[in-house]
Amino acid sequence: MKNYKTGILFWFLTLSVLFISCSVERDLAKEFVRNNKDIPVLLQITDKIILTNEKLKKIKGFDTLSVEKQDSLWFSNTLYLDSINDSNILNLIFNSMETKLKAYGFHVYSIDNIADFDTLSKRKYSFNIAQVEISEDEFVYRDEEVFFTNLIYYQDNKLNVININGWFEFSDISERKEKVFYNTATISDLLNGSFVMDQHDYSVSYKYNITPIKVDEIYLLASKSAQKYAGLFHDYLINQYIKENLPHNYSDSKYFSLDPNTGFIYNNENERFTIIEPE
Repeated sequence: MKNYKTGILFWFLTLSVLFISCSVERDLAKEFVRNNKDIPVLLQITDKIILTNEKLKKIKGFDTLSVEKQDSLWFSNTLYLDSINDSNILNLIFNSMETKLKAYGFHVYSIDNIADFDTLSKRKYSFNIAQVEISEDEFVYRDEEVFFTNLIYYQDNKLNVININGWFEFSDISERKEKVFYNTATISDLLNGSFVMDQHDYSVSYKYNITPIKVDEIYLLASKSAQKYAGLFHDYLINQYIKENLPHNYSDSKYFSLDPNTGFIYNNENERFTIIEPE
């Protein structure tokens, strides 16, 4: 009985420490949101998009083919990339991110008023959407179902996928700190399939419908991605503030996000920029 009580006490103390730690971090996050309004950020974006057809990379010897043959294979294997307008996509990404940053309370500057930004003496940041890649690919999705506990029926379906990949140059100008971030967003054909067993002879058939990606959905994905970038950027600043202001005896902190609609601050370990370390 003594060991049992000791175990309960140990877990109670452990949970108490974790709760207090999380509370301290959350309080710092709230402090950042409360005290850091109108943060200056210089927002910039590249003037071109990299269009990549990953399907062509799977063609053996593609790089050794003549330009004419490569162009022919591009034309026959490309469903979406030729329909994308670079300028429209880039303007959409920039405008969507600018709007979302303002919603988070940032004072957004652009290259048009960079002179005003340069004169600011307060802590300020630069966020450059340095590289945007839109890639087209296809993958095999296996749909399967189990009948009678051990009979597995499956059907392989080839689906198209579009990825929007972004690389971002971040600079904390006042502190002279620079980072490179990466993030990706994906959309694919929508598969609606099901296996149907005939109740008379127990044969199984597969019925399916594939709804292909629409070009308009790629533009929508770009807009939503840009809004996501703004949130990830704001979250990064929150967590940097937490890291800078935690007591020295806090060796490992959690990662927090802000819901801009409700103001709720919550633990979020998965949604963040990938930081690209220099080689």
